[in-house]
Amino acid sequence: MVRDNGNVGIGTTSPQAVLEVDGDVRFAEGDNYDGFFYDATNARLGLGTAGPSNKLHVAGDTGAVTSGDINDFLVISNTSATGDIAGMMFQSGQTGTSQISFGDTADSVTARIEVTQSSSEDINFYTGDNLSTAVFTINQDGNVGIGTTSPFAQLSVHSTSEDNKPLFVVASTTQGVATTTAFIIDKNGNIGIGTDSPNSNVKLDIVDSSRATLGLYRNSSDFIVLDADNNTSNLIFSDGTFNISEGTTYPFTGVTARFTIDANGNTGIGTSTPKYNLSIEGTTNDLFQIATTTNQGIMVVNSSGNVGIGTTSPKQMLHVENTSGAASIRIESNGAGN
Repeated sequence: MVRDNGNVGIGTTSPQAVLEVDGDVRFAEGDNYDGFFYDATNARLGLGTAGPSNKLHVAGDTGAVTSGDINDFLVISNTSATGDIAGMMFQSGQTGTSQISFGDTADSVTARIEVTQSSSEDINFYTGDNLSTAVFTINQDGNVGIGTTSPFAQLSVHSTSEDNKPLFVVASTTQGVATTTAFIIDKNGNIGIGTDSPNSNVKLDIVDSSRATLGLYRNSSDFIVLDADNNTSNLIFSDGTFNISEGTTYPFTGVTARFTIDANGNTGIGTSTPKYNLSIEGTTNDLFQIATTTNQGIMVVNSSGNVGIGTTSPKQMLHVENTSGAASIRIESNGAGN
């Protein structure tokens, strides 16, 4: 029907627009009836299909998709030469959810990207058989979570008790197949270098079939190396001095050396400048003591230099004591003329 105002009605006698159709609308070319179809009953639009399942349903069958083939895709473009942006927006209610879902004809949804409009507004990625638990999350602060929806660092990787997969792996590859594990952090936080199964008894496990080393390097003349080579272990210090020191604050300043081996091989206990093969210095505790397993003193050198045998409290330069009988000292020479 054509009204006197020029409006055209199809399926209606009172068109309210230039063209108003009451009922389904189909545009076709030849025998192709699926070019454009409007489902009036459900208010759905189909492009390439006469049975749209959603508000907008785009479909096509062009066989295998190759690079550059866009026959089955939706293209949004901005033809302006000034570089304006072309985009798409998914908008939900203030507490709703915006989604992009992926699927095939066998499974309605195999993966999806989801944003829930709430206080967090995180971006969650779901995939695989468990579409109820996010496997990857980007929160509003830009932190990325793998295995967690609450990343507290720029990258947070979590593992569950049921998941035996490592948290992080760096491996060399041959034709796309990992052959050698260079670095791994397992689900318990143990670190392995040169192994894909770090020993559970240590937090850092370094494995090398020929020579394993661990180093602290400041420059070419200031470094420490722990070296395991052919059943031989070495602790190497670049400046030739090894100290075991005491410190209570970090960074450590004014530390006290308790044990020192200098570049000449001299060992110091209580001094960082040993003058002999073994130098022991102290002002309060005994300098040297030999005792039984029941802590019964056999020999002691106290801080005054007194030597005690059979006593831990020598009163003289040499103090010999025997609690079960007479104390004696035996001096014997087997040499002639002495």
